[in-house]
Amino acid sequence: MESWDPDAPMNKTAPDASMAAKGGKKGRGDKTKPRANWIEAHTRFLVSMMKEYNLTARYRGQNGWTKEAWNNMAKRLNDKYPAANYTVGQLKDREQRLKKDHNTVKSILSKSGFGWDPEIKMATAIDEKWKELSVTQQKWRNRPFPYTMTICMTFMMVK
Repeated sequence: MESWDPDAPMNKTAPDASMAAKGGKKGRGDKTKPRANWIEAHTRFLVSMMKEYNLTARYRGQNGWTKEAWNNMAKRLNDKYPAANYTVGQLKDREQRLKKDHNTVKSILSKSGFGWDPEIKMATAIDEKWKELSVTQQKWRNRPFPYTMTICMTFMMVK
């Protein structure tokens, strides 16, 4: 195993600190593969698979998707978009980002004065209401979130 040198050029990656805690296995913290470059079509396909797999009991575990579900989603995504070459860890990271975005949009919509425009798939309100939000929430002022209903239904079932 190659040791990590903090003085080495920046293209080297520090070993994952969580590897030792996990018995030497590389998990989601494995940074040897670059961050995925998600495009809309890939995200849309991942969300559609999550919706489909949500209806299949064998793909759901107590805490989310089973290993079989993740492996199948990665294989199907890579078969459809071979140049992407996604790993299961990258899919998990994307799912976490989608959940976070969904929760932010949901928190905006729960506030008085906010509504949802289903055509443009964006939260709507008058200017004064947007100013009351946190910086993170204000980022959604001009940003659509096309997966709101699908993710809401999926994440209500999978925790």
